[in-house]
Amino acid sequence: MNTILFGNGFNYFSEGFEPWESLVSNIEIGKGEERIPFTFQYESKLFLAHGERRSEETRALSEICKKMKDFPSNKFYEKIVKLNFDNYLTTNYDHAIEKAMVTGGYNKISTIRTGKYSIRRKKAYQSSERMVNVWHIHGDVDVKNSIMLGYEFYGNYLSQIKHYIDGKYSYNMNKTTVPVGPLKSRVIQGTIDYTSWIDFFVASNIHIIAYGLYYDEIDLWWLFIKRKMIIDELGSLLTPNKIVYYGNVDKGKKKLLECLGIEVVDYESRPTKTTGYEKMYNFFIEEMRNRL
Repeated sequence: MNTILFGNGFNYFSEGFEPWESLVSNIEIGKGEERIPFTFQYESKLFLAHGERRSEETRALSEICKKMKDFPSNKFYEKIVKLNFDNYLTTNYDHAIEKAMVTGGYNKISTIRTGKYSIRRKKAYQSSERMVNVWHIHGDVDVKNSIMLGYEFYGNYLSQIKHYIDGKYSYNMNKTTVPVGPLKSRVIQGTIDYTSWIDFFVASNIHIIAYGLYYDEIDLWWLFIKRKMIIDELGSLLTPNKIVYYGNVDKGKKKLLECLGIEVVDYESRPTKTTGYEKMYNFFIEEMRNRL
């Protein structure tokens, strides 16, 4: 099984693109180690509302939803739709990938709607040849309170992810409570049924592109660590999946990713202009195609 995980990088090529700095910035962003994480910037925006945190959060989320509701797709989304992926995981809230699915000849056949947390949030698409799934793992613009921005949300979400892995998670289907067993047990027994996108971190090859992998994303970094622990603990009982990250990172982050068993495919230079980014993403997509 092949899975792609992508972030906001492709949106750079869409009309109306607005970087995260302008969406959540409240504290001046530094460079390198001085950069204030977006999650902290968002929290500061709420606390500086002088006791009106709840109303400020509602206002901020409404503004983001309004800006992203009709966000367009672009050629890079259309290119990854044509690749042989079974699952499309994204930290984006917009529907650019869904629009590319329709352009690529897919029809939406089902939706799993969840509330605040996106453990099982999924849309299934069918073409004449195959079925694929789209997972908005950090929230969907159609469900305002599902959008992850601040550390308070990240902390609660991480708790939900841990419950899922430990076998303490359940969901309702047809008025019946369905428990989900511990991930390690399901791996050993070969009973993973991909109830959540979390399962792919141990049971699918994952290709990561157009995603900065900022350290703010504590849920994904924790999953990378947990995956490596499970691989080391199960040993020969598990055939490790492959995770490949396509992007330029500094030496420290590259060493960390490789320590976690994640391959890094970098580019010859760090682009500064649109044409440079276009060449880089075309290079990465071709590399990805050759590995599928």
